[in-house]
Amino acid sequence: MIIKLFFIFIFLSFVEPMRVRRHIHGSDLIFVNKFCFSEGDGKVSGSILPIGTQEGTKIALFTDENDGWEESQDTNDCIEKQKYIKQQLDVPNNQTFNFDILVRDYDGPHFWYLTVINCEEDIELDVDVVFINSGSFFLREFSNDDKGLIFLYLVMTLLLSILFIFHLQGAKTYARSKSLHPIVSIVCLALGVELVSLIFHSSHYFSFALNGTGSNSLEFAANLLYVAFQIVMISTVIILAKGWTISVIELTERKQLLLVLLIYSVLHLILFFWTIHQQYQPSTVYKYSTVPGILIVVLRSFVWIWFLFCLKNTLKLECDSDKILLYYCLGVVFSIWLLSLLAIVFIAMFVNPCTRKVLVTCILLVADAFTLGILAYLLWPSRANLYFNIEVGSIFTIL
Repeated sequence: MIIKLFFIFIFLSFVEPMRVRRHIHGSDLIFVNKFCFSEGDGKVSGSILPIGTQEGTKIALFTDENDGWEESQDTNDCIEKQKYIKQQLDVPNNQTFNFDILVRDYDGPHFWYLTVINCEEDIELDVDVVFINSGSFFLREFSNDDKGLIFLYLVMTLLLSILFIFHLQGAKTYARSKSLHPIVSIVCLALGVELVSLIFHSSHYFSFALNGTGSNSLEFAANLLYVAFQIVMISTVIILAKGWTISVIELTERKQLLLVLLIYSVLHLILFFWTIHQQYQPSTVYKYSTVPGILIVVLRSFVWIWFLFCLKNTLKLECDSDKILLYYCLGVVFSIWLLSLLAIVFIAMFVNPCTRKVLVTCILLVADAFTLGILAYLLWPSRANLYFNIEVGSIFTIL
């Protein structure tokens, strides 16, 4: 116990707030970064180094409240924009300017927009800024829309690790006797991919707590693996709905399935790069409200309809009561999973952007864990042989 407390103390000693380093070059009002401050006292600290002589440059903070950021964007007049500034500081010439701005938001949470403004001359400077939120010490470095995600990912990583270990152990036992079915292997693969994605997400947020920026490579890998997990799951959804090796021997419409998976992958990659681009943009538009996001929701809804259609046709071929019960269970579980994204998009329309990310991520991860848990139970290696008619040695048989 003492050792655990020691390591926690060491970790917390190195926790740093959210940090942004940028080189800025432009004119009039230039957006630097946005940060959602929770209710209470926060702070924006940092240093600015002007490049050359620039008279009249100011650091300016706007909020997302009335007469704030949105209104400042409705006019092209630089002088007019200054009427909506919440707090400001003058930046001296030709020297590093260190500053601290106290942010008191007792009606939060709200997004605050850090900008630099100069209505007379061009702006060129180097910015190094940290944002410190209100709240407990460990969470002060996170924007309110990220608060709690590190704990959420850690809990889900722990739960999925337990499920994966037990399922893998059972799969290994049947693999030795060469009676492990490909679909059981796919379920194990889905568990493994989702688990690694969760581990990378957790590591990214730990890194964020340590350096204030996180690890772009870990975040990229985590999101890429999550897309791979969804592709594996959608493959499993359609394969099981068609009753492959349960009620029928041949898997039909393989090309259509591969086409859907390809389109789904491309749309997710486009959405991922859009999210990276929006990271340093003032917009708070939810990613699934964009064109690629909407197309993903539509495609996933199409997969749900296709799944039900395949399931209906397969049920007509089946007489075994155990297998019919399996199909009904799969119909309920996969319908919940496929429609969860549509529900999330609907909920996100009515949620404050400052709390939206944590809420929708929680719903998404719980839906994934619920689906994986039920699927792993239904297709547990020792139970799978009750349903499958043939033994096939490799998952590549599907293709």
